[in-house]
Amino acid sequence: MSKPVETIVIVGRDAALWLTALGLQRAYGRAGVEIKAIELPTLLQPHDVLSALPTASGLHGLLGIAENNVFRFAGASYALGQRFAGWSGSRPPFMHAYDSTGTRFGHVDFVHFWQKARLSGMNVPFENFSIGAVAAAQGRIADLRESATPFSKASQGFNLDALSYVHLLKAYALKSGIAHTQGLLQEVTIADGAIGSVALSDGSVHDGDLFVDATGPEAALIGQLGGAAPDSWDHLYPCNRMMALAGEPLSPLPSYSQVQAFRGGWLGMFPLQGRTALVAVYADDELSDDDMMETVPVLSSMTVSGNAVVSTLNTGLRRDAWVGNCIAMGDAAVQLEPLDAVSLHSLHIGLSLLVDHFPGTAGAMPEARLYNRKFASHMENIRDFQLAHYRLNQRYDEPVWDRARHQETPERLAYKLGTFKATGQVPDYDDETFDKENWISIMIGHNHLPDQYHPLVDGVAEAELMQRFQAMLNFIAEEVSEMTSLSAHMELYAPQKPRSSF
Repeated sequence: MSKPVETIVIVGRDAALWLTALGLQRAYGRAGVEIKAIELPTLLQPHDVLSALPTASGLHGLLGIAENNVFRFAGASYALGQRFAGWSGSRPPFMHAYDSTGTRFGHVDFVHFWQKARLSGMNVPFENFSIGAVAAAQGRIADLRESATPFSKASQGFNLDALSYVHLLKAYALKSGIAHTQGLLQEVTIADGAIGSVALSDGSVHDGDLFVDATGPEAALIGQLGGAAPDSWDHLYPCNRMMALAGEPLSPLPSYSQVQAFRGGWLGMFPLQGRTALVAVYADDELSDDDMMETVPVLSSMTVSGNAVVSTLNTGLRRDAWVGNCIAMGDAAVQLEPLDAVSLHSLHIGLSLLVDHFPGTAGAMPEARLYNRKFASHMENIRDFQLAHYRLNQRYDEPVWDRARHQETPERLAYKLGTFKATGQVPDYDDETFDKENWISIMIGHNHLPDQYHPLVDGVAEAELMQRFQAMLNFIAEEVSEMTSLSAHMELYAPQKPRSSF
């Protein structure tokens, strides 16, 4: 009988290394499994930002990371959602908040009642019926009163200074007792389709039963084990370049991020305590890097400081993220656009799946098959959510955006978009990060409106419907007025200098 996994060697850098190391230490360190972290030189630059979904808060709790320390030591700010501007031509921006919108009437989703009212002449945006969206627009944090919890699930993600956040994760990991070595990877020893050891440039050799590849896109460990070649998704996305810069800090801090579309791509503006992280995603057949550098200050209305960091943007999935005794984490497993605050989410999913499907022995590891299927399913669903923004854009007669609308659409995404357009209903798939409420929010926001509403809606008299809507709007206004402002919350950690927001 094979022996159990006794030693895990994690080779990599940055958030992928330290989140994985800390997570496995918390889950299996107490069971006697030794966790070794081999730290390679960072790939991060001072301008880099990590934008995280609300699930990051739960992950921090599981890892023993105090949220006040995330604010004190990682330059963090809350984000209740992302505001999309310019994606639908001249239409107003919309807020994709991490919240539900409205409330069901009986067995029928709110969107059907809103659609009937809209067709009858009501001119109230869909997002106005979301506490999270209204709170984000007014600079609040999601500290809901008990009276609001049946109506709303408003929550908040984070914008994080990448280098500071990694330093915080490392401090927690080392404090937990993880063995730590720094160096350069020299050699990976492979026998019978599995890794036996890794050697560093200083001559040290590190054996293990299970290896985690957190090296980033180079996939320095798992790339040597064979397996299927990574699937490229570049043909599904319209952009292929990314530029990171730093803008002025905003005060008061907005409690949302902004994603501004322009002729050549989009510009993300992510507020942090000491700066605004600016991330441009663009197509090099429309703009050169120099053109983009000149465009960013105009789009952001900000003074840009420091040198821009420019990189090629690739997207794709390593469908065999677990091969032999090696598991790829983070960018070694999947590469997505920095859209929809998923910077850390593949790590969160991979870590959760590994904890759930940890190998019972250090031998064959049949758990890999289930892990790979589940991980790929999760990542494809996130990819489709990102692609929905592009496919639904309404910027016409602009080559990048015309291309984005007509590029290949994955079958399940096409079915989801088509079903909502025809019926107002959203098909449910397994392994979704973004739930039905998220999908409805972005489809309505991009003006992808249902052609009809549910027949049961006609059973509610128009006067009663308007009365219910007005009651909702009054309730939301009252609840949001009682929420703490993000500025007041941040005064506990780092007072901001005056500067108007977006």
